[in-house]
Amino acid sequence: MDRDTDRLLAYTRVPVPEEYAPDLAYSIHFALGGQEGASACLNRNYGILFAEARISADNTIIPVSAVKPYLFRTAEGGVGVAAVQVRTDGSDDAVLHGNILIWTLETDGNFSPAIQIDLHADAAVSSVGIEYDAEAKTYRIRWSDREGRFYHNFLQRLDAQASPAERSEPISLPSAPCDIEGAVPGNALAITPEEREAFHTRWTQVRQVGVRLPETVVAGCAADVERVRAELLYSDGSAALRDVEWDLAALSWDKPGTCRVRGRIRTVMQAFPVRPGFADPVVLLREGRYYFIATNDNTDTHGLYACDSDTFEGLFDPENPMREILPVDERRGLVRYFWAPEFHEIGGCLYILFAVSAVDDRIPQPQCQMMRLKPGGDLIDPASWEDPVPVRRADGSSLGTSGITLDMTYLESPRASYLIWSAREHFTTPLDTGSMLYIATTDPARPWILTSDPVLLSRPLFGWENIERTINNEGPYPLVRNGKVWLAYSAGSASAYSYAVGWLTADLGADLLDIGNWRKASAPALTYFSVPGIYGPGHNSFFVDKSGDTMLLYHGGVTRQRYLRSTGMRRVHFGRTGRPLLDLDAERDLDPAQRDVSMEVDVRPARG
Repeated sequence: MDRDTDRLLAYTRVPVPEEYAPDLAYSIHFALGGQEGASACLNRNYGILFAEARISADNTIIPVSAVKPYLFRTAEGGVGVAAVQVRTDGSDDAVLHGNILIWTLETDGNFSPAIQIDLHADAAVSSVGIEYDAEAKTYRIRWSDREGRFYHNFLQRLDAQASPAERSEPISLPSAPCDIEGAVPGNALAITPEEREAFHTRWTQVRQVGVRLPETVVAGCAADVERVRAELLYSDGSAALRDVEWDLAALSWDKPGTCRVRGRIRTVMQAFPVRPGFADPVVLLREGRYYFIATNDNTDTHGLYACDSDTFEGLFDPENPMREILPVDERRGLVRYFWAPEFHEIGGCLYILFAVSAVDDRIPQPQCQMMRLKPGGDLIDPASWEDPVPVRRADGSSLGTSGITLDMTYLESPRASYLIWSAREHFTTPLDTGSMLYIATTDPARPWILTSDPVLLSRPLFGWENIERTINNEGPYPLVRNGKVWLAYSAGSASAYSYAVGWLTADLGADLLDIGNWRKASAPALTYFSVPGIYGPGHNSFFVDKSGDTMLLYHGGVTRQRYLRSTGMRRVHFGRTGRPLLDLDAERDLDPAQRDVSMEVDVRPARG
């Protein structure tokens, strides 16, 4: 990057129907740029900071957006951004009067959770600016309302209360030049090279840029060469090891000497779709064999289907049929909406966690269930599974006492075993709560019984979660790495372009029933902006393959609206800070021009 990008621009966007809804457009976007307006969008021109919706008296969600961003320097010299809160539909909301939002930049390029500042005025805020007066050691907030009146407040600290609003002289807040199509620019702020680097690293897609191999390897047999792996280098300073298929034909193991051998770096299978018509996909690697299970949209979600193979290629081969392992059975209340099956090892037994409805109604009415594999059973043999049982609360009552439950997953920590699932009340009615994530503890010996009350973990309060009235938090699935749990979940429409994957993170050893131990990312990690041509990537899962690579499974489509949900797969890359990256397509994961490699082999025959 050159020094012409040492300015940070904040902006919102003009909505584009059926492409970039107001729920997305009215969020804070950022770009790096110079004085003349040439700008490099961050996060592929997708929003980074979203306002939280508010909850009505009847427990429904009222969408709120953030507009009119203003960048400023904090008392500590960091970067802050303020924004005006508005109803996403443009209507007036007295609850939002006299309130603004403030975020501050952290060292890793992320932002702190939003702080809401009360300006102590019953007026709809129209614009806002903030400056820190180092001599007075106070912030001055200047703002206007929709009636054209101007005010100011003073603030000692960003986490303190503001002084009462006072009328002031008219203000004209700066607007930066911007060449981004459809952008509604706020101001720009000069930033340091370190800040620029943090922004660029965090919000620009990573790609593979180099390969590191030993120039010479000493070998006495083929295995000595075959175990040499390539270290792939990435644009953010991270790296990943990859197997190489070495051509050893030119080597003679009974004669000492050196010889240059060539090889090809192994690619990780990354394709879309690998299973058309299958959503909510999960793969289990068990005793050297891969097992695939998913929601079957090809049967209109009737029955559970699975298949197995020794290889990825065999697992997703069209000639390898999906086999029904749990059929429709009205007697057992297994009728329709066989949703989101997941394999999980719990307490030494293998289970399938899934949801199913006891009635074939237009409006889904699923509830979470579990079924256990019989000792020595075959995973794709229907007779090898015990009867499903419903998941129940600690007192034996139904998990879904006033709504539907679905998308259950399992997480084990040194502290406890947890179930996490999605629930929704008053579905399709004016009192629809939206789907929400809940967590509770369980006993691995009887995992279908909760051992704690359910705790609300997340609601769809950000615009990308509550987009075009989809009101959705679902599909939780944990990824555990280096003592931290990354809980992926999905939001937006499950069968349209807006579906996306977000993160909830916590230390694995913490009390995960304490919501204060979790942090929710404002922006999603995987969207239809991530890989061109794949719309609505979501409801994902993770597994580790035979080579030790962490893999991502997801479903998506090839059109913007109401597509056939189909399974895709790619490798998860871990960035320089350890953050899992879900958006590396095949070419950014491994540049095709760098696949072919070579090295010198110093043959030293083993002595007999």
